[in-house]
Amino acid sequence: MTTSPVSRSHCNVCALALQCPLGLSNEFWVSAVRERVRMATYPADHVFLEGRDGSDRFSFIKTGHVLVRQMGPDGVYRPVALIGQGFLMGAFGFSGYAPKLDAETVGKVSVCELAYADLVSLKPTDASVDRALRRFREHAAQVMISWSQLMRIRSAPQRLAAALNLMLMTHHASRLTLPPHHVLADLLAISRETVSRALDELVAARLVRRISRGVVDVDEAALRAWLQRLC
Repeated sequence: MTTSPVSRSHCNVCALALQCPLGLSNEFWVSAVRERVRMATYPADHVFLEGRDGSDRFSFIKTGHVLVRQMGPDGVYRPVALIGQGFLMGAFGFSGYAPKLDAETVGKVSVCELAYADLVSLKPTDASVDRALRRFREHAAQVMISWSQLMRIRSAPQRLAAALNLMLMTHHASRLTLPPHHVLADLLAISRETVSRALDELVAARLVRRISRGVVDVDEAALRAWLQRLC
């Protein structure tokens, strides 16, 4: 893992500035917080949090994807969502609610981080802070709901296409670096072989084009039109 401080100049040129929690608060308060924010880059398979321990910080995802797993009634953690750009991890934990979740990087992931303790030490009174956190909690809930709906899609190609569509909504680019097939298989509740066949079907339908190993270019408009026709 590598870390570095965050400067105002960096925030001014950040592509996610308008989605960032700092961008949703007043400038006076932001200046105090920014001094405590760190940029960090994590390698693949880094575990952000353990469900039993909870998180001690906010992590705002700038690039990459994180696999979220939730503990079921049998005590087993299973994949429930893939989160990416613009997602704020830790919004629930700071509010005192710690769902039993694991979060593990899928490939390299860059984030901006702020420890809960550093935020508390500032004694925030700005109402925009509460509004921003509420917005991110609502966003997190919507993301989880969207991923849960995939399990109601019977066809594997359609289920994979819907997953790619959700990834595009956070990636903001048509070129995607796909998670390994075993990750997609676990997330979509299908086998690795079925993932491969489903991807082949999307390629044959010219909805997806392979660029290199694990990298695809998605025709967003065609993919979404195809999904809508099947509804």
